[in-house]
Amino acid sequence: MPPVEEKPKHLGAGLRMGLGSAATGICAGVGMAVAAPVAGAAAGAKKAGVAGAVAGGVGGALAGIAGLAIAPIYGIGRGAYVAAQGLVETPGYIKGAQRCSHSNQQPGTASSQRALTPRSGC
Repeated sequence: MPPVEEKPKHLGAGLRMGLGSAATGICAGVGMAVAAPVAGAAAGAKKAGVAGAVAGGVGGALAGIAGLAIAPIYGIGRGAYVAAQGLVETPGYIKGAQRCSHSNQQPGTASSQRALTPRSGC
């Protein structure tokens, strides 16, 4: 699963990114559970024929079961972490939005002048 490149700016972004991470982990686990036995059987068949295919399939099944257990746990854990990051960043996001909206409201200026007034940080 690719790491999250940027921190979420608010809770909504954190939940979106977190759910994506959780879904990726679940899909990776299911994919590993399906692909590992097939790959193990194919590799075993090339080395030792039918007996190798059976042994490789069993080994692949065990690896698939481990992947089915571990990948979703990692994805869900990562998703919860990213959602929590979004929750932590939400107050700063709200303060920044309020600061920008207040900087647009200058008393005694015409609306055309306000549009030309530079805003710092917004």
